[in-house]
Amino acid sequence: MKKTTSFAMFFGAIYFLSATLALGQPAATASLLLPIDALEAALFTKPRVDSAERAARAFADLERKAWSKARAQARSLEKNARYADYGYWIQGQAALREGEQRLSGGVAKAAEVLRLADDARRLFRQVEFSNPYSPLIKNLQKDIGLADILAGRAQLLLAKWPAALRGFELGFQRLGSAALSELPAEVVGGYGSACQKTVSNLCRPWSFRLSSAFVKGTEEAKVLNKFFPDLANRSRPPGYDVKTRAYRAPDLDLAAFNAAMDSYWSRDYGKTVEAFQKFLDEFPKSVYRFRARYWLAQALKNDGDVERAQVVLSNLQIDSPLTYYGLLASHESGIGLERGIGVTLPLGSVSDAQLLPLEQVRLQRAEELLRVGGGALAVLELRDLNPRGALSAPFLAYLLMLNHRAGNHLGAFRIINDLLARGYEGLPSSYVLKVIFPTPFMELVEKYSREQDLDPLLVISLIKQESSFGWDAVSGSGALGLMQLMPATAFETMPGVGRLELQKAEANMKVGTRYLKQLMNRFKGNIILSLAGYNAGPNAVDRWLKQIPADRSATEMVESIPYRETREYVAAIIRNHYWYSKRTGAPVRGLEYFWNTTTVKKTED
Repeated sequence: MKKTTSFAMFFGAIYFLSATLALGQPAATASLLLPIDALEAALFTKPRVDSAERAARAFADLERKAWSKARAQARSLEKNARYADYGYWIQGQAALREGEQRLSGGVAKAAEVLRLADDARRLFRQVEFSNPYSPLIKNLQKDIGLADILAGRAQLLLAKWPAALRGFELGFQRLGSAALSELPAEVVGGYGSACQKTVSNLCRPWSFRLSSAFVKGTEEAKVLNKFFPDLANRSRPPGYDVKTRAYRAPDLDLAAFNAAMDSYWSRDYGKTVEAFQKFLDEFPKSVYRFRARYWLAQALKNDGDVERAQVVLSNLQIDSPLTYYGLLASHESGIGLERGIGVTLPLGSVSDAQLLPLEQVRLQRAEELLRVGGGALAVLELRDLNPRGALSAPFLAYLLMLNHRAGNHLGAFRIINDLLARGYEGLPSSYVLKVIFPTPFMELVEKYSREQDLDPLLVISLIKQESSFGWDAVSGSGALGLMQLMPATAFETMPGVGRLELQKAEANMKVGTRYLKQLMNRFKGNIILSLAGYNAGPNAVDRWLKQIPADRSATEMVESIPYRETREYVAAIIRNHYWYSKRTGAPVRGLEYFWNTTTVKKTED
């Protein structure tokens, strides 16, 4: 059986790729370098692909909950070599979502729900066999797991307890630990009810696993404790911390930078100048190079060499207008950063010889979907097409445009960071500014900023940094949504808010702005400290303030933040605020706007 499956998938892959190349010219055949806006215009002058258009329409019907229309449109794709995977997947999603909706019909609808769950599982399993290149394969286990759970809930309505338990437990296993925390209270309660009706040796271990997925006090946790009351008194076994004995030395450039900063804090400015100049000579491409140039200029000024300091700052501003340190240089010179933004747009290329077969297929489908307004499906094709060293900068510039048009902001930001690190010529431009600082959800930002008396440009600058505008983003640590709220923090801020609500843009923003306002009140309006508290926690900021001299300036305070992630986070939001002010025509704020100097003393007291 395994050999048959492998051969079927192999020949399916060959057939799919052959059909793809036959039905349209692959992107890798072109190599002409053109301005990125010209490539964008050329993309939309190409003929529309009928199968891509049908896939986009079917998905739009799915999102509108027009289940029958979505299924009919998607069914027409089953025999299409290019988009059969979308045909099966959209039909499966329609069956799954309609089944969840029909659960409210009770026992009378249970048999129909069970049929829809079976249909969903069958259709999802067809996706991989129809197209082994499909980006939909990545989440198939989760999709099938949700269909298993749907079947379990239908069996529960029919009072078939063992079958209900099997459906729930198969689904839980397929979802995995991360997705368990996304389960609604109704599913948790259904499983608890099934466990009370029949004997299963898995009920107890699954209840333990579910309890670790939900924050105490949430609706899901309350429902779980209702059916498994012993969970509240469950004692955790002692853990054993097995630590590695292997230690890695810090990066040489970081060690050299820190040594130079130690000299600066000691006010030995002559030694600081020498240390930073040596750093820049030895590590010209270090990720800390712009940071080092800024502090070299500060040391030069403090050492009396103002003229040379101005030259360093002027060059820094020109070379890195999109960085925080370029912004600091601009504040000191009084010359706007627009001076470093070029009129000429970066050049791009639609081809790259280093593209893998899978990347080639997905790139072409993304182009076809974008031409027919299927941006949401294009994001699925593009999300794993990440920058890597083998891919040329001109091709990455083209990929940047595709991600921007699809609304995949996180993908666009990753590519920009890669191109910035390469020093790609023409990147600082009006086009790229639009890509780096988009304004989605602006109406919601303004609404909830007004409610909390917050600066809306501060809020959108924070959202850009937190989630790259991914309303459904989930971090590795479990932070959720646009403003990346930890469930426990969200529940403390707004008791009763559910995890699923936090993955909806409006609810997330309502809670997130309220939490930011609480931090602003705690730190007496000091934005730098509030942002640091948002990222690292307010208690960590209180500890830092006891260790950092109170007479340090705003820039010195940011530089003194001991956590690299938090330091770069605060700096990036200040940078974001500048460019969003420019984009929206709002007044540009100086650093004093972010730094209330009375806060440090009051917090220390």
